[in-house]
Amino acid sequence: MFVGNEVDEEEIRTLIYALHSRFTDAPEAELLLAKDERQNRWNQSLEVVLRDGDEDDKLFIISRLAEIALADGKLLDKEAVVILETAEALGLSAKRAYGTIVAAAQVVGFKVDYEMK
Repeated sequence: MFVGNEVDEEEIRTLIYALHSRFTDAPEAELLLAKDERQNRWNQSLEVVLRDGDEDDKLFIISRLAEIALADGKLLDKEAVVILETAEALGLSAKRAYGTIVAAAQVVGFKVDYEMK
C-alpha cells in the first residue's frame, strides 16, 4: 500500500497527527522505515481487519488513507489507485470507497467531481 518513495511533508504531518489523535501517544514509534517491515505490518493489519473488523472499521481505514493522501492539497492518481486497491482487499466496493474519498475531500474543502470514471 505504498505509493513510490516520496512522501510530502504535509502528508507526514497528517499521518503523525492521525496516529497521535486516534491511536497512540508516540506516533513516531509507529512509522516504519524498512520497506519489507512496512509491507509485512500492512499485510498483518489487513488480515486483522478482515478477520475482526466490520464495515465501519474498513471505511474508517479508507477515510484515514484519503485524509493522508489529500494532506498535500491533491489526490494523485496513484494514491487513488492504492486507496481503491485497499478497499478491494478489505471487501469494499469501488463505489463505496469512492464515496468515502469524496467525503474526506469535502471535509478538507475540496471541490469534487462526483462522476466516477
